[in-house]
Formats: sequence, structure tokens, C-alpha cells
Amino acid sequence: MKNQSDLEEVLAFVQHEIMTNGQMQDTGLVVSQDSIRRIIKLVDPQGVEFKTSHPEKTDPKVVASYFIKTVSGIGGCPERIRADRGTENVSVEEMQMFLRRNHPDSFAGERSFLLWKKHSKLAH
Repeated sequence: MKNQSDLEEVLAFVQHEIMTNGQMQDTGLVVSQDSIRRIIKLVDPQGVEFKTSHPEKTDPKVVASYFIKTVSGIGGCPERIRADRGTENVSVEEMQMFLRRNHPDSFAGERSFLLWKKHSKLAH
């Protein structure tokens, strides 16, 4: 991919996000999804191992139940969620948009769920 950001800069950004709030605000960095996967594997190998060793992570019912438990536990939903087009995310997308439907900010309703594209800027 042409015009990609320097991987050391992306690595530093991902490390910072994992160690802090993890909201991945707009940085203007341009990077492929594959590069992000590789960087996260370097930065958080235990998290990657957990995710790959638990096949239920792709079961839509399980993923939806995690979302419901988290929203109930913290007493609210995130301002926005970024996810891929996987079938495991469909229910989360619908719940997120429903829960954010009446919020007065710019991330209400449909704007609260963002699809990750293969070649995209990090967190628009």
C-alpha cells in the first residue's frame, strides 16, 4: 500500500493506546489492518494468545452476551465501536446503535458503530 505511515510511529501509537485509554483517536496514520495485527501481536502477545485460543470469540451469541454484560456492568455503552464486518459483530452493532439512538452528540445512532476497512486511517 502506497503512502503508509512509518511503522515505528504506528508501533509507538499502538503501545501508547494499549497502555492508556485505548480509544485510538484520529492520528492521521495510514496503515493496513495486517500491519496492525502484527504490531498488536508484538505489543500484547498474551492478549493475542487469549483471543486465538478461545474460538467462542466468533460466536455472535457469545460476543453479544459479553457486550451486554459489559454495558450493564459499567452502566452505559461506549461512544463508538469500531469492528470488522464479521457476523459475530452484527448483534453488537444493532445494540450499540439502539442504545446510542437518542444521544445528543455527533456519535448518536448509526454513527456510533464504525466498520473497520482493510486499508483505512486509524480511527477516523
